[in-house]
Amino acid sequence: MSIVAWDPFRDIDQLFNRYSRGAEVNRSNTDVAGWTPLVDIYEADGKFLVRAELPGVDKDDVSVSIDENLLTIKGKKHFVEAKEGEKWKRVETQYGEFSRSFTLPENIDADKVSAAYKDGVLELSVPKIEPARPKLIDVKVH
Repeated sequence: MSIVAWDPFRDIDQLFNRYSRGAEVNRSNTDVAGWTPLVDIYEADGKFLVRAELPGVDKDDVSVSIDENLLTIKGKKHFVEAKEGEKWKRVETQYGEFSRSFTLPENIDADKVSAAYKDGVLELSVPKIEPARPKLIDVKVH
């Protein structure tokens, strides 16, 4: 019996090559499943900052709403069809509708939320309401 080094990529490559020759790509799972964009939320300078990665999503396909401190980002990433003479061999990018919701603290100013979209990144600035400062009342003696 001889010892042979195991190469996990050899089996994967063989499997891919066997089934990809002239095969059409099955993307039915991506059409139904949708996808979940990555989101970072942090706090700085009296506001919350939300950054969502939305590569390949058109600005017109994104909506942002706040309802009773629930921030919701919704949208859709469309599948890019193959051009004339092209055949997809592998599709790993995710497509479809998405929705992400986050509960914000009570001390936000929903009327002053701003949004910017550049290079596939949505950035929201959610300002906090300034806490009421205690007021000293001078007591006068009569």
